[in-house]
Amino acid sequence: MGQGASQPNALERLPDQINEATAVQYAGKCFDRADWETISAGTGTVSKATFITTVNIRNYAPSLRAWLEFWRLDELTEWLEDELDVISPADIADLDTNALAKTTDHLKPVQKSHWVKVMAHAQFLKAINFDKPPSPLMLWLESWRLQRLQPGLFALGVDTKEDIVDLEEHDIVPLNMRLLEQKRWKAATDGLLDVIRHFDFSEDRKYAVPSIGIWLNSLRLEKIRGKLEEYGAYELADLADIDERELAALGRSETGLRLVF
Repeated sequence: MGQGASQPNALERLPDQINEATAVQYAGKCFDRADWETISAGTGTVSKATFITTVNIRNYAPSLRAWLEFWRLDELTEWLEDELDVISPADIADLDTNALAKTTDHLKPVQKSHWVKVMAHAQFLKAINFDKPPSPLMLWLESWRLQRLQPGLFALGVDTKEDIVDLEEHDIVPLNMRLLEQKRWKAATDGLLDVIRHFDFSEDRKYAVPSIGIWLNSLRLEKIRGKLEEYGAYELADLADIDERELAALGRSETGLRLVF
């Protein structure tokens, strides 16, 4: 856990350009090397504004499930909510040793690496006294007096308000919105798009990342995909969490694999 986050006016006191060492000092294990390479687009530094935006994105998850999805551990949602009574990410930092052990017992090796970051971020949220409960879709709809639309949105696969941006005009026709609901819907979705654009931490540049399957095929390594999935590696970013012992178990040249991983 970084020591800088809990200091008064910590964000304001950050330098104009943030490097990896400064990020770790502020946020601890919330950022690992793979995260930092993505955030900085391989340059090693980001502007203060970009770093603050990235921190805010992680802090203001719309729901516990969305927060866990960010760490690629959303399969734990029901366990944490139903069995451990976790409401917000910050609650995880208060779980006792037995509850934590039961939570991590069945995680795959790569998922355990992700869990380290989950705990670091939960402790980070606790250190900055950030205990904001999730803002689920229902609360957002209620704030716009659109709660009548919830069943229809769920039927479309909308779990969080951010999912709404993926809907096309023809998707919402079955919702049968009344005239005033249509007006409120337009105002609500326009505002939502503005918020999402504001939290675009890649600024004016977009970076396309291939799927892990396409990437492995391009390197003629498709035969190891099944083993990688057993480790819990489903995306390219997951490969950075595979240690030397697990690499050796793949039965390939460790040096050769390290060159492409």
